Amino acid sequence: MGGKWRVGNGFKITGVRGRTGISGAEMQLLWIALPLMLIFCAAVWLIQGSLPITAVRSENGMWDLREIDFSSTNVRFTGKVEYIPNALLTPEEFAEHEDLAEIVDTYGHTASYGTSRIRLLVPPGTDYVVSESSPLASDRIYINGAWMEDIGTPGADREAAVEGDVLFSYTVRAEEGVIELVQQVANYAHRKNESQSGYVVGTIPMMRAFVSRTYAVAALLAGCFMTLFLVHITLWLLFRGYRANLYFALFCLTWVFRTAVTGPKLVTALFPGFSWFAAFAVEYITVAVASVLYVLIFGDMFPNTMQKWFRIFLTVSSGLFIGCHFVLDSMTISRFLIYYQAVMGLTILYVLVRAAMKIRRVSLPQVLFLAGGGGMMYATVRDILFYRDIFIPPYGAYANAPLSEMALLLFVFLQMTAVFIGTIREMDTVRLKEQKLLAENAALERLGRLRADLLDTLSHELRTPLAVMMGYAELAVKELRIKGLGDETTADLDAIASEAGRLAVMVEEARRMTLSREAAEHKKTFLPQEVIQQTARLCQPILERRGTALSLDLSSDLPAVYGSPGELTQVMFNLLSNAGRHTEGGRICVSAEETGGSICVRVSDNGSGISPEFLPHAFERCAHDDPGGTGLGLFICKEIIEGFGGTIRIESRPGKGTEVIFTLPVCEEEMNHE
Repeated sequence: MGGKWRVGNGFKITGVRGRTGISGAEMQLLWIALPLMLIFCAAVWLIQGSLPITAVRSENGMWDLREIDFSSTNVRFTGKVEYIPNALLTPEEFAEHEDLAEIVDTYGHTASYGTSRIRLLVPPGTDYVVSESSPLASDRIYINGAWMEDIGTPGADREAAVEGDVLFSYTVRAEEGVIELVQQVANYAHRKNESQSGYVVGTIPMMRAFVSRTYAVAALLAGCFMTLFLVHITLWLLFRGYRANLYFALFCLTWVFRTAVTGPKLVTALFPGFSWFAAFAVEYITVAVASVLYVLIFGDMFPNTMQKWFRIFLTVSSGLFIGCHFVLDSMTISRFLIYYQAVMGLTILYVLVRAAMKIRRVSLPQVLFLAGGGGMMYATVRDILFYRDIFIPPYGAYANAPLSEMALLLFVFLQMTAVFIGTIREMDTVRLKEQKLLAENAALERLGRLRADLLDTLSHELRTPLAVMMGYAELAVKELRIKGLGDETTADLDAIASEAGRLAVMVEEARRMTLSREAAEHKKTFLPQEVIQQTARLCQPILERRGTALSLDLSSDLPAVYGSPGELTQVMFNLLSNAGRHTEGGRICVSAEETGGSICVRVSDNGSGISPEFLPHAFERCAHDDPGGTGLGLFICKEIIEGFGGTIRIESRPGKGTEVIFTLPVCEEEMNHE
């Protein structure tokens, strides 16, 4: 169950119980996904190969099928045909010049146009269907002397030829036991000619099932690729940090387009007027795009394996090959294909070499990726040999069915599972990072609360003695000056008072900037008149020593407010201190009353007042018209009152005095009670 599984030479897969191994969720996904994938692929392959196809090679351009039981099989006939190059002939003309015919496999023949003849000896008196899924470029087809169809227009030169491409099926009755197929072909679009054999022939019921299942498999594959595209593009949109989902989604979309223009050519069946060159371009371009996307997926699956220069080389090479389709004709592009195939071969070789050099420990997604890629490579080689009548496993009833489509489907399913597991792991990583971040934030929040509590305690404990020190120092200076004490001593006391005041403001500013107004632990319901009276008692001795009278006019039934009593204490202390500094020998009056759901507090004096120029800036940070001030007192008052949900304003006339008016909302419980 635990430990490490060794794969190949030097490769390791971390086991289920390993630290970086396969999680339980991944194993469940694997055990569910793999059987479903295998069942789906097997079902598609069974559908495709459920009607047996017997391969028969020609003998001197003639196929003897009279011993074939057409009630249980179709026949794919391959091999050499009778061929007259550089001539476009009708069946009658071919018969007249049959002594010029060569018995050849037209694959790779140097002639750009010519006429082939295929003769099938079949049981007589039966209706047969002849079908071909991939004519070369332009064809004119005759069966038993009758013209059937022009697929494009074959011509003796490039200007006269028009390309075409469809899956065709023709019905013919072999009254005399012979089916003669004459095919005029012109190729000015591809670097090489294709074999003009490769047709499938069978009875009407068998061929109808064959054609319908051919279309059904192509539609099923296209639908499967489109579904995977939609699933993984959605995953990428939801989780953009994992780019493998994007690359894989685009890879699947690429194969949707390729499936539509190859095989039975769904796009031509659905849209008969679809451009031949557009289908040609899509078939080639999708190969280049899929190659780049495959390498990008490989780079994400195996980090630090792909070198940057190689990704650039492949991207540029693929881009140039794709760009050729917009400026060159199909023949030139077809000739360039061999160079791009060399690039693809180098890519495969590079991937294998880099994998052998760099990969030592592989994860489950990487194993799935390598397994799918290896299966796809084997199927590609197997089908290349298959179409050349060279057979390697699998054998048996399905030896005549191409394997690439099923291998591609299995490859895509394996990549889907690998990408899903990679997504799960990325999500787990993100979740762990989020949990770690939440824990760190919680620790920082606790530290912040401790710091805030400390500053709150310090400011609460320090501001009162600092205020007393400042007040009595100012009084001492005044009395000593009256008694004629030296200027040096009074200057020292002035400095003590000034620094004490500055320190008090700094302590309060630090507290205000650190503590959140929204912190619930600093707020409660309280009676504002108690705070006002307590602050007045603290300041009254200092004001009286300056010759300033302080009076209170508070309603006896003021309702409660919700907030921090300490903050209201600070507001009252700042306002009384400001008033005291500008009202020596005058009077200060504090009044409070309830008006319309709020408590209105007024602090007025008959001191020197505030200049009209400074008045609009009185509540701004660090704004002051007093040489010894810091400009923070009124700014802090405004911050606190607005934190209560109230308002504050100031009215003043130079030489007449100043009045500060602020409001505090009545506690909602009090209002509901009333």
